[in-house]
Amino acid sequence: MKTAKMLFGILLAGTTTAQAHATCPLSNDLEMYVNSSLYLTTPAIGINSDLKNGSLRMYTRLLAPFDASKDTLLIINGGPGGDHSIVEEFKDLSSNMNVIGFDHRGLGCTQITSRLDSGYYPGLYSMERAADDLDALRRKLLGDEGKWWVYGVSYGGMLGQKYVIKYPQHIHGVILDSTFHRSTAIDVGRQQYKSLFIDHDPEVKALYEDIVTKYPDAKESLLWTMWGYTYSYNGRLSELKAFFGQILDAPTSDEARRIYETPVESGPISGMMYDILCSEIWDYPQSSDHSYYFAEFIPNCERYKKTSTPMNWAEDLRKLPVRTLIWAGAFDPVTPSSVMQEMHSLIPNSLLYENSQAGHGLWWEKPECARSLLRQFVSGANDVTINATAASILCQSPPDQQTESLRRWEHITGQKTPSF
Repeated sequence: MKTAKMLFGILLAGTTTAQAHATCPLSNDLEMYVNSSLYLTTPAIGINSDLKNGSLRMYTRLLAPFDASKDTLLIINGGPGGDHSIVEEFKDLSSNMNVIGFDHRGLGCTQITSRLDSGYYPGLYSMERAADDLDALRRKLLGDEGKWWVYGVSYGGMLGQKYVIKYPQHIHGVILDSTFHRSTAIDVGRQQYKSLFIDHDPEVKALYEDIVTKYPDAKESLLWTMWGYTYSYNGRLSELKAFFGQILDAPTSDEARRIYETPVESGPISGMMYDILCSEIWDYPQSSDHSYYFAEFIPNCERYKKTSTPMNWAEDLRKLPVRTLIWAGAFDPVTPSSVMQEMHSLIPNSLLYENSQAGHGLWWEKPECARSLLRQFVSGANDVTINATAASILCQSPPDQQTESLRRWEHITGQKTPSF
């Protein structure tokens, strides 16, 4: 059960370096490499690096051969750590649009360096440079003046914001699915976590209290171990209760402890994921309360603390000229819906879709609704039409436990740490 929890609970992470190096394809009609500057003063070392110019070659995957007569949609994965495979979740859009996924710098077939390599220097894996990579891809496909649509989920929505803030003239519109614009949003999620996922449901609360009464030392570790179940409607309503029941049914206290205790891994950990998480996203809480919330970041981010610049794009969003559609789930454990409501109030030309029962990632929690909203958005439907769809039964009913994409989660995950 614990292994299953880790598989579907982690959001949209990527392939391992070994896997990527073994399977990187040659360029073809669906796969290609796009040059982007590393901004290095010394040559980078890596499978896809250009040693003479200090550039990287970013791996890109299309669902169908590129057609210049169609609109183009860029899919930005989350994690940070998600790879191009997320694009497979958007197959039904490929008949009408060019749909594109990619490997972030430092990952998969765009893997180039690490802290142990001589070409590394601080800031190599930053959202600023990642945004430049995205625009290098746009220029390659669409030319200097070409424009496209952008969808970003979780961390992908954070990078999507950075990209649209820096290059608004190149984007028709952006969809931000389950994300936030300021690092202090993490504390909003931290403070509401137990009330959302324990206290809100009387049955879950009773099970939790039974476990804590039986095993008093389980109180904090249980909140960390249950984390992966809280990302989705199905996990929150079904899998979490089954997990708690398994602990209570354990024949011995040692067996119960093996279920509810998950070791918190600590360094040395570096590279793209932690460089971005710790330098730009993590909020460095002052209190040790709620230490179960993103427990692994507490020890692993400490060495970044003095040089970190936590994100806060409120003022940039107030001036954003690009039409924006924001998707939020009220039971999102990591990107609080209240903060996405705040983003909606900041962005002048924005719309908000919120589902009162959904968790993290509306493309997976409410797939039919999400597809309908995306198609309307990219076709230029007006606000009245989009808002009417967002308010309809299609979009406001609870996620379907039988059809949501949790059963495909293993296909698009590989990271063993709950993340964005």
